[in-house]
Amino acid sequence: MPSLDIRLVAVDLDGTLLDGEGRWRSQADVEALKRARAAGAMVCIATGRPHKSAQLVLEEVGLRGLPIISFNGAM
Repeated sequence: MPSLDIRLVAVDLDGTLLDGEGRWRSQADVEALKRARAAGAMVCIATGRPHKSAQLVLEEVGLRGLPIISFNGAM
């Protein structure tokens, strides 16, 4: 199987990484994002949340400095 050269991982928060209560669904998801970042991929969050809200959720699990595309704030 050929190796993939993944350069960008873009993922939503609510309903994807977070459950209906706003909690992380899985520590494995957090670790996968950290591994992707360590391997050189740009990890980007795309969400309908306000920028600051998304930033706080990411900081909870040590994912600081990720680019955030936010609908409510467009940052």
